[in-house]
Formats: sequence, structure tokens, C-alpha cells
Amino acid sequence: KSDPRFKKMLDLAERKSKPCLYSEEAKQFNFWLGVWYVYNPAGQKAGTNLIQSFAGGCGVMENWTSTLGGDGKSINYYDSNTNKWYQHWIGSGGALRYEGTFKDGAMRFEGETVSGGKKTLNRLTFFKIDEKTVRQLAETSTDEGKTWAITYDFKYVKK
Repeated sequence: KSDPRFKKMLDLAERKSKPCLYSEEAKQFNFWLGVWYVYNPAGQKAGTNLIQSFAGGCGVMENWTSTLGGDGKSINYYDSNTNKWYQHWIGSGGALRYEGTFKDGAMRFEGETVSGGKKTLNRLTFFKIDEKTVRQLAETSTDEGKTWAITYDFKYVKK
């Protein structure tokens, strides 16, 4: 056990069994981890959100509770085969799927929904403001991305 080759093999085994702990890309969304109070632009509390790492650092789980009584969860993960992030959201209002990338210091997701034959494009962007503040901006477009409307603009403050 004191042989340097043994220690090297242990390290290699650890990296193979827990690859996300050693992947810089899999850590890109870690700025969102924590317990958060969430506020709308008027400064009113919109809800709370518990964001947890799971599966050996390979996943980020969202646990949302709205002050209006709704709730929801999302699973977020980085896929090294596609070099993209994915978010699968399920909440009181339905389900959404996004794919995205970490670019310019922000996690940027895009997706689309179809309801009644009408397609809506969705954007979801998370900006790390500082260690205790994150901004989450949700936008939609019903004209193929020519114009965008803000669905919500939340300020997260770490508890």
C-alpha cells in the first residue's frame, strides 16, 4: 500500500468510479448549489429553492417551493458525449425539457413546447452574480425567436 504505483492505481480507480468529481464541465452549475430565498423584481418573496448535488457530483437536483403553493423539481446534468447540459423540469404547471451550455459565466438553456399546435421557444438563463446571489431569467418566444417576453426574472439570495 505504500508503493507509489498502488496509490496511482487507487487514484485512477477513484477517477473512473466518480468521473464527475474530476470533470470541470460537470462542476459548471455548482454555483447554484445551496438553500435559496427567491425574490421577484419587486422584491417580494416568490419562494424557496433547495439545490443539491447528487449521484457523485453528476447531477444537480432542484427542489422548488412557491409562496403561492406550487412546487416542482428539476434534474440537471452534463453529458460529456454531447458536451451539453440538460434540464428536465416537472412542476405543478407541467413538464419542460431544456438543453444548454455554460457560456460567458452563465448557464444558458433552451427548449421548446407545443400546445394546441402552437410552438413556443423557451430560454432559461442562470447568472452567477456573486457567491450569495444568482439571477434566473426565463423567457419565451412565439415567433421563432424574433422577439422574447420575460416569463419571470428571479433573484436568488443564499440562506
